[in-house]
Amino acid sequence: MVLIARAIAQETRIIFLDEPTSALDFRNQMGIWDLMRKISEQGIAILACSHDPNHVSWFCDKVVVMNRNGIISQGPPDHVITEDILNDVYQDMCAVRSFDGIRMVLPRSVSARVR
Repeated sequence: MVLIARAIAQETRIIFLDEPTSALDFRNQMGIWDLMRKISEQGIAILACSHDPNHVSWFCDKVVVMNRNGIISQGPPDHVITEDILNDVYQDMCAVRSFDGIRMVLPRSVSARVR
């Protein structure tokens, strides 16, 4: 939070963040992503690296998915956060489902139990 505040105080036009919510509890993760959304709505670009496909799907406007070979897909989250693309990255362990219009990425083993 302090680093984000410092970047805003310096009137930066772009903020680079690497795993901004790692090691945070769920409440603080959502708080940081909500804050980043508000900052971006003020015209500040945010480039954030995240390994959580749900965070990317819920909060990002544009997504770049990479694996060891480089970029494998890019575009809006609903076009990029798909089972085919995620299974290429995570070796066939992901299921993408929609709950009340919200897309969620689940482990395939869990998605089989969800109705």
